[in-house]
Amino acid sequence: MILVDSSVWISYFRKDGSEKLKELIKTAILHDEVGVNGVIILTTVLPYITLTDILT
Repeated sequence: MILVDSSVWISYFRKDGSEKLKELIKTAILHDEVGVNGVIILTTVLPYITLTDILT
């Protein structure tokens, strides 16, 4: 499990964010290896939709 903090999510969603970071996070998400804190879930992910759903 990888705990991804807000600074990583900011970089992940930026157009000019690190492509290497984006690939690492995407791979971790697709393998259900990402953990986030409650604040991230409440502010960035709609209820009943997983991050995997968003990326596929």
